[in-house]
Amino acid sequence: MTNSPTKQVNPKGSESYGRWLGPLTPVLAALAALLIGALMLLALGANPVEAYTAMASGAFGSVNAFADTIVKATPLLFVGAGICISFRGGVLNIGGEGQLVVGALAATLAALIASATGAELHLLHVVPVFRGRDAEWTLEPKEPTPPELETSVLAASALGVTPIRDMAMGRPEHALVAASGRDGTDLLVVGHRGLRGVTRVLLGSVSRHASEHAPCSVIVARST
Repeated sequence: MTNSPTKQVNPKGSESYGRWLGPLTPVLAALAALLIGALMLLALGANPVEAYTAMASGAFGSVNAFADTIVKATPLLFVGAGICISFRGGVLNIGGEGQLVVGALAATLAALIASATGAELHLLHVVPVFRGRDAEWTLEPKEPTPPELETSVLAASALGVTPIRDMAMGRPEHALVAASGRDGTDLLVVGHRGLRGVTRVLLGSVSRHASEHAPCSVIVARST
């Protein structure tokens, strides 16, 4: 009985494939998104070429258009970076863009109230963790602002209010209620993303929970 030689698999091919696939992934994802968008436009009876041409012209057709695109995209880039960090840490985060817009809206409303009344403004960012111990801390003045809070801090600062930046880990609705019960809080301002139907059942409503359980008055800021 003879043993046949074992065939050695050369891993160089797979390494080369992985090396090329990494940079191509975002390009392929963008092309797939454009293709799906084109199919949806065709289903609606619109011309995809005209639609994409108008989109490109509106975003990059002039110096002012390009500058406006950069201004509007920068906060979203910060949010994307923050979500990437949370994903790498095994924390699920859904709806980053909506959180940014609604959070900035709520922060602006709270800053207006704080500016008019001379009250102290706390901006709380909760890292959603549904298992393990909860944690809370306040950022020092020299510590960098997390990307998720950047737009809210800028909105408050534009109104002449310097906010205290608080952080927490745990369920967002529970962290908000706990924070509203400390330090003599008079008013809690929360954002509302307008979740409905199955999405609301699966994700829950932070604003509803806060309005029902917070020991202080609650204002819900709606985006629409």
